[in-house]
Amino acid sequence: MCWKVGSTPDSPGAVKFIHVSRAPADVVRSNVSMLQRMSMYNLQHGLSEDELRRVIADEYDRTERKFLAERAGVPEGSLAMMRYEDLIADPMAELKRVYDELGIEWTAQFETAAIRYLDSVRDYRSTAEKRRTAQSKESAAHTSAKPGAETAPPRVAWMIESFGHSHPARPKVETPRVGLAPEIMAKRARLAMWLLPIVAIVVGLLWLGTAILLDNRSDWLIWLAGTLIGLGSLKIARIGSIRLGVLAVVATLCVHVGVGFSTTRLIYYKNNPAPTWFDMHDATLKELRSDATLPWLIFALLAAYRLASRRSGGVPGK
Repeated sequence: MCWKVGSTPDSPGAVKFIHVSRAPADVVRSNVSMLQRMSMYNLQHGLSEDELRRVIADEYDRTERKFLAERAGVPEGSLAMMRYEDLIADPMAELKRVYDELGIEWTAQFETAAIRYLDSVRDYRSTAEKRRTAQSKESAAHTSAKPGAETAPPRVAWMIESFGHSHPARPKVETPRVGLAPEIMAKRARLAMWLLPIVAIVVGLLWLGTAILLDNRSDWLIWLAGTLIGLGSLKIARIGSIRLGVLAVVATLCVHVGVGFSTTRLIYYKNNPAPTWFDMHDATLKELRSDATLPWLIFALLAAYRLASRRSGGVPGK
C-alpha cells in the first residue's frame, strides 16, 4: 500500500510516497474475511474460500511486483518504506523516520495532533492481533496448538524476505496518554451510566414539546433522539463501552414508548377528556409499529449504540 503525502515547500507539486507492507499471510486472510462478510450483498454466487485466497494472492503478487519494478523511477527522497508491524509497535518513531526520509518538516503541532489521535485509538486491536491473542491463549491451554503456524500462500511468500517481515518488529513503545487518568475515566464511565436516564428524559421532553408545538407526533424525531442520547452519554464518559451502548439503546426504546403514549394522549385525544386505556394502547401501538415509524426507530437504536459504544476518536488533528 502506498500513501500519497503531498508536496514540500522546496519542491512544490512533487509527490511523496509511503509504501506500507504487512505480513502477506495477514493481508490475504484479512481480505478473505472482508469479502466473506460482504458476500451477503453479492448478486451472484460467491467464490469459495480457497478460490478467494488464490484470486487475492494473485492480485497482491502482481501489485507488489509492479511496485518493485517501477520504484526505481521515483526520485530519491520521494519514497519511504515502512513495515506495518513497526508502525504498530512504535508509531511515533516510524512517523518521524519517514518524515525525515521524505524531507517533510516535523512540527510540534503535528506531533501533538498525532499523539492525541494515537491515544484515542489506544484500545483498538486489528483482527490479526485478536487472532494471535486467541491463539496464544489456546496454546497455553493446549500444548499441541501452534500459534502463528498459518503461512502465506506460496504466490506471495517471497514478500516475507523482500520486505523484511522475517525480522522482528521494533520494540513496543507505549504512546503517551493524553487527557484524564484511567481511574478518572472509570469514574466518568460510571457517571455516564447514572446520568443516562436524565439525558433520556431531557431528550424525550424536547421531542414531546416539539410534537405539541407542531401538533404532530413527529415520530421521525426518534432518530434524532437516539443520536442525542448516544452522543450525550459519550460526551460524559469520554470513551464509550458496549455496556454504555446497550444502556443507550434501552434508554432510546423507553423514550420512544414514553413519548409515543404521551403524543397519543396529548395530540390524538386532546379533545377527548377521558380516553380508555385500550384506546390509548391500541392507537399508540399502531403508530409505533407502523412502516413509517419502524425505520426511524432502527436508525435511532443503531445511532445510540454506535455513539455510546465508541472507543476511538476521529482523524488526526480533529
